[in-house]
Amino acid sequence: MTRNYLTLWFDHGTNPVNGSYAYVLLPGKTAAAVKQYAGEPGIEIVENTPEIQAVKHAALGLTAANFWDDGKQSVGLVTVDRKSAVLIQATAGQLAIAVSDPTQTNMASIQVVIRQTVGRVISLDPEVTVNQLSPSLQFAVYTAKSAGKSIHASFALNPHQVLKTLK
Repeated sequence: MTRNYLTLWFDHGTNPVNGSYAYVLLPGKTAAAVKQYAGEPGIEIVENTPEIQAVKHAALGLTAANFWDDGKQSVGLVTVDRKSAVLIQATAGQLAIAVSDPTQTNMASIQVVIRQTVGRVISLDPEVTVNQLSPSLQFAVYTAKSAGKSIHASFALNPHQVLKTLK
């Protein structure tokens, strides 16, 4: 079943230069809840360029980034070498990462570097190969024929370790 639920546009004018916009989807929120959210959104836009969009939700320990070009790109502590979507969640003692190729065109591995030391591997999907844990976390994610699915890896942080900000 297909049904339109919203039409939304932003008039950028006739010849915009370096224009930008940002929005958040809030499914199921009432008008009052949207108003409350607008006053205190809880998210921070880390980067919003044609090449990278990245946001952070500090209370949830989440950072999400979309990288739209092949080639080495960085935002905050994350560097990738191919188009990808990366989601990182830092909780007490653990760093959980999901990587996908939303373009579904990558036939090689995505190289990921997180400039953060981790203690050990907790779990890895079979498509993940870890190259090093320290002084930065480096791993490869094979996304060919993954149909855009998220591929997961989890790592332990040392008990005394303070996670560097991903901003």
